[in-house]
Amino acid sequence: MEHPPDDVGAHISDLVAILFVAGESARRGAVQRALGISSAQLAILIDAARRTSIPGLLIQEHGDLLRLVTHPETAASLRRFVQAPSAIRLSAAAVETLAVIAYTQPTTRAQVQEARGVSSDTSIATLLQHGLIAEAGRAEGHGRPILLATTPECLALLGVASLDELPTLRPPTSSAGRDVTAELPGELLL
Repeated sequence: MEHPPDDVGAHISDLVAILFVAGESARRGAVQRALGISSAQLAILIDAARRTSIPGLLIQEHGDLLRLVTHPETAASLRRFVQAPSAIRLSAAAVETLAVIAYTQPTTRAQVQEARGVSSDTSIATLLQHGLIAEAGRAEGHGRPILLATTPECLALLGVASLDELPTLRPPTSSAGRDVTAELPGELLL
C-alpha cells in the first residue's frame, strides 16, 4: 500500500496552485512530476484535498485530466457576478441521451439510439453544441463510427468530480415488480 506524500497540507496547496495556473486542465502525469509523487500518492492527495474542502472550489477528474472548478453551490453567486444567462435548459430527450452516454461511454450514435429506441440526432447535436459531450475517437469495425463521451464541462454541470460519483443504476422493474433486466440490451447493464 502506497503511503501518502510527506506534508500532505503543503502538497494540497501545491496541487491547488498547479491546477489554478493550468487553467482548463492538467494531465495527471504532469502534476505527479511537478509534485514529485507517484500516481497512487496523487490519488491519496486528491482524496485528502476533497476531505479538506477547498472553499468554493472542487478538484474535478475526467480520465487523465484534473481541473480546479468552482463548486456547484457557488453557481448562483457566480452567475450574478458575471451576469451570465441562466443554466442550460435541456429537453427530456437530451437529458436521457446524456445519461445513456455518461453510463456507457465511450459509445456510438447507433448504440445511443438503440438504447433509447428512437433517433437521438437532435439531442446529440444539442449536447455537442453545449459542450456536454465530445467526440472521443473512433470505434473499431465497419465504418469506424465516432465515439461519444462526456466532457469535463458535463461533470461540472452535474456537480460531480468524476464519473465514479454518478449514482449506481438499479435494474429496472415492471409495474408488477418483476425484474425486466433480460429485456434490455446488454450495453445498459452496468
